[in-house]
Amino acid sequence: MPRSARPVHLPLDPTTGPEGSVPERLAAQIRALVAEGTLRPGDPLPSSRALAERLGVSRGSVVGAYLQLSAEGYLAAVRGSGTVVDPALALLPRHPRAGAPVASPTSDLSRAAPAPIDLRPGASRGLISLTSPAWRRAWRDAAASAHGVRAEPLGSRALREVLAERLRRVRAVRASAEHVAVTAGTRDGLMLLLTALQQRHGRPLTVGFESPGYPSLRRIPHVRGDRVVDVPVDGQGLDPERLPRGLDVLVVTPSHQHPLGGSLPVGRRLAILERARAEGFVVVEDEHTAEWRWEGAPLPALAGLDDPADPCTVLLGSLSSLADPGIVAGHLLAPAWLLESLASVRRAVGTPLGAVPQAAMAAFVGYGALDRQLQSARPGHRRRLQLLRDRLSEVPGLSVQDVPGGLAAIMLADAPVGPLLERAARAGVRVESLDRYWADRAPRPGIVVGFGVPDDDLDEGLRRLVAAL
Repeated sequence: MPRSARPVHLPLDPTTGPEGSVPERLAAQIRALVAEGTLRPGDPLPSSRALAERLGVSRGSVVGAYLQLSAEGYLAAVRGSGTVVDPALALLPRHPRAGAPVASPTSDLSRAAPAPIDLRPGASRGLISLTSPAWRRAWRDAAASAHGVRAEPLGSRALREVLAERLRRVRAVRASAEHVAVTAGTRDGLMLLLTALQQRHGRPLTVGFESPGYPSLRRIPHVRGDRVVDVPVDGQGLDPERLPRGLDVLVVTPSHQHPLGGSLPVGRRLAILERARAEGFVVVEDEHTAEWRWEGAPLPALAGLDDPADPCTVLLGSLSSLADPGIVAGHLLAPAWLLESLASVRRAVGTPLGAVPQAAMAAFVGYGALDRQLQSARPGHRRRLQLLRDRLSEVPGLSVQDVPGGLAAIMLADAPVGPLLERAARAGVRVESLDRYWADRAPRPGIVVGFGVPDDDLDEGLRRLVAAL
């Protein structure tokens, strides 16, 4: 329970702590405050603007830290309350997460007790080696070439060009650099898009989301005050026959619907695009897990089927989901009629990524290093998926569902999973309830377990989970 409805005063110092950017230092210090109990589950945090003004840093730095900690499960956005320490942390032992950098300005934390292991979807880390020669070379080149350069509103030309080329080559999308905007990940991209569309409409938007579906993007229109509409899905993804009228935006995951796992057939894809053009809404394709596919080759993007003469799709991509959550970067591919509105928003609120990080990402992707490391990572993910299947198939009352893509698996249960989640939390392993992906409640109880973590973490986490169940 929160101790106060007022935001907690945070003893933060952006000039101290581990090496890294200001967002990384702030995130490390807030992690430490949560771990030591200074910040408790439910505590409200200052707004990003207020904290940035107090610390003398850019608002984007605070937003970046908050988004990173939200992705890790430390923070949550609560409607009417702003950003708070995730209330679900009350179920976990109070020790720092394994591998998390700890930089407390007030105390040293005990390392004697075993740290909880996070096996929730989205907790993936270490997919790409950030100590590789290619990554270090990219940063050296960026520091030399982009020093003193001001970031452009929609991103550097070099990064937009390599991202457009990769979209053409990997996702079969007709893309040019002029239509690509650099983002700080999918949530930043959706916030940018909705803000630009609201400027054009002059009113709050009506945004449709798959139900069930990823909850993280759904928070963005809630925070903005837009109207959110749930659109039912089945085993083949979103059914265009059940689309409501009056949408301004529809967010879909055609390549890999989560958590049900279906891929949208071509007939449904074309029907959605036809409805969008007829009714004037924008289709937002969230493809951040599209390349992690375990049954067949990655499917072409929905944007590749769009009519270039009358485009209605926007593609959201994330380099964080492909590489490492510490790389807060992504892209947005938009039609020409949206570009000036997107640039106008960026000029007003600022660009989330500086010129040097953008130059480093352009070099890393341009070298071909990202694709090579992704290719080398796939066998490991297949091996970890098989380990998860083998371990959890032994648990009575749980049935492991097929995993055609993504980095998480669903286990359907024969009984309510609340007690199961509590036992798992006491054992020091964190998984998710299937209910989290439905607007109301899942038709069957179940849990969702991620496997995009290092081998040792997955092995130990599954050992604890099986023992607890």
